[in-house]
Amino acid sequence: MFMIPSTPEPNPPEQVTITQRTCNSVTVNWTPPTDNGNAEITEYRVLVYKDSNDILVHTNTTMMSYEVTSLEPKTDYTVEVRAGNDAGFGNGTSTDFSTKETGDP
Repeated sequence: MFMIPSTPEPNPPEQVTITQRTCNSVTVNWTPPTDNGNAEITEYRVLVYKDSNDILVHTNTTMMSYEVTSLEPKTDYTVEVRAGNDAGFGNGTSTDFSTKETGDP
């Protein structure tokens, strides 16, 4: 019997950082995982949580940054980024952030 080796899911993305933080938006940036599971990374999944259970944003992108909008001022959030290949999405890398109290929208 001939078995086709399966492609493993990729490792988590690296260096998830928050830039361009305002009172209602942030930009999330990351770098590719060190191990892509021997397959091209086809997309990234970005999840934003409030109060650790409520998913506010769930989107897929091919870029290595994403602008999260419509956030509340002076509020704590967690963002998680996962890399995906033909096998699916691997584990994510998370970071916490807070929006500014006031300022540019």
